[in-house]
Amino acid sequence: MNDREKTLRAVVVLGWVQMGMVMMAMFVIDLTHSAIGENFSNWARDMGYGELLVMTGIFTLYFFMPLLALVVRARGFRCVIAGVTIMATLFFAVHEIEHLLTGDLPFGIRHALDFSHHLLGIWVTAAAIQWARIGAPAAMPLPAVNPA
Repeated sequence: MNDREKTLRAVVVLGWVQMGMVMMAMFVIDLTHSAIGENFSNWARDMGYGELLVMTGIFTLYFFMPLLALVVRARGFRCVIAGVTIMATLFFAVHEIEHLLTGDLPFGIRHALDFSHHLLGIWVTAAAIQWARIGAPAAMPLPAVNPA
């Protein structure tokens, strides 16, 4: 493994760990905010039982993706990591847009973590795509066309 591949893999692993930490922080801060205000109505509206299952899946992804990126080096799996990273980044960007459309404007301090998560997602996506491209076969040259 060359230095560029090691660096890109490290960025992907570290980025997934950081995104997971930001997600945990957002979850705990929102829960604490609701506990202090003794108002959990937002959790019932924004986080029903169905979305709780989605969050369980997302946290599981954040816990295992860095480990898998460290252990599995196959190019096909690197492409899977890039695809999952792209989908996760887009999912949370769309989720943020949905909040904006419902009037939850991003001017509060709690949105700093949301935007940090989005920036990390962009950073990790770029690194994952570059990492997936390492070792890709070169494009086949087109045969010369000889007019008859």
